[in-house]
Amino acid sequence: MPDLYISFNGNMPGLKERGLTMDLKPLFQQSKVDLSRFRPNYLDDIQYAVTEKGELYGLPIETGFHALYYNKEIFDKFGVAYPKDGMTMEDAVGLAKRLTRLDNGVQYRGWDIGSIVRLAQPLGLEYIDRKTEKAMMSGEGWKRVFELGREIYSIPGNEPSKDPGKNRLDGFVKDRSIAMLSETNLFSRLKEAEKDGLQWDVVQSPFYKDRPNVYGNSTVYMVGAVPSTKHMDQVLQVIEVLTSDEVQMNVSKAGRISPLNNDAVQKAFGQDDPSLKTKNVSGIVKSQPVKYPIYLYREIAEPLTIKKFDELLSGSGDVNAALRELDEEMNKAIQIEKK
Repeated sequence: MPDLYISFNGNMPGLKERGLTMDLKPLFQQSKVDLSRFRPNYLDDIQYAVTEKGELYGLPIETGFHALYYNKEIFDKFGVAYPKDGMTMEDAVGLAKRLTRLDNGVQYRGWDIGSIVRLAQPLGLEYIDRKTEKAMMSGEGWKRVFELGREIYSIPGNEPSKDPGKNRLDGFVKDRSIAMLSETNLFSRLKEAEKDGLQWDVVQSPFYKDRPNVYGNSTVYMVGAVPSTKHMDQVLQVIEVLTSDEVQMNVSKAGRISPLNNDAVQKAFGQDDPSLKTKNVSGIVKSQPVKYPIYLYREIAEPLTIKKFDELLSGSGDVNAALRELDEEMNKAIQIEKK
């Protein structure tokens, strides 16, 4: 058994089931760890990843982010102004319509959202009711998401290609037929693509009007202790080092989001990466992640949601009917899992 682990908050339910997690809050209090050094939302994402009891399984050491990447060459080709920080979903749809074109036999797509799940995350939507353990997909929240997703992919020519190499990351980095891509941290992939001629930049992730400056789930990487360790003092020392101002400054300078509530650390974002000098990386940190939802039966619900949305795109069915069917399919799958 290990003494400690580094994982992310989405893995907490599985780690807890295997007995690998423990509430470190009492030990942090004894050691006088200053939790006010951390942005509260990132601590919350660890504390409430499994239950609402507020156990603190570890401390955050870095986090992921959501952003809108764009291909400058496509914008220049069609004479469209580049995206800006502070765009709403509707603003991004408007841009997508202007950039989705068939030109010299090449189908350019204005906006690839990556996944219907990513479009839902800024609203903090869950799949399953925590009390009843019944699906709750047919509510207004998921209806709003499915309708927006269909609007985006109903722009003539913007629908996902049957060739997977023209969709999502490959479509943006390799095929280069996608003007805008919603994704998480892609810096390492984009550095290599830039050497091969990709002209890209990044802006703040588009947000819903009623959720300004909020993007989706933050992937909070954290370090925690295993209950069976016989070296708790050393584990706490490791945690202290990984969350120190010095290490966190290096995290930020490397182009990764630090969870520290420290202006100097936050402003240093990307400073040590020469490839980011000319990029609009400051736009990324203008948004905050949504409070991480508690996902029951996520391994069942998420694939079914993606599948149902894909079915909706390929037909002309009604969104309400599709979501009611999704409720039924999830409830059946959950009953099977329980048995």
